[in-house]
Amino acid sequence: MKYMDMVVSETLRLWPAAVAANRVCTRPYIIEPKTPDEKPLYLKKDTVIFLPIYAIHRDAQYFPDPERFDPERF
Repeated sequence: MKYMDMVVSETLRLWPAAVAANRVCTRPYIIEPKTPDEKPLYLKKDTVIFLPIYAIHRDAQYFPDPERFDPERF
């Protein structure tokens, strides 16, 4: 069953049930910069955050060769 779980995970990565999700920030939050030329991002309480699930799942930074179906990555 482990391999079946890997196949399901990879299938949902390539074809997620939802392409995006919205969330609401429940408290003030700061996203710190990753490089010296960036500025911190200040999120106020009740700010709506958009999460592009489809784009993240196809980003080579997180999933090498993102267009290839590869259950072994899980």
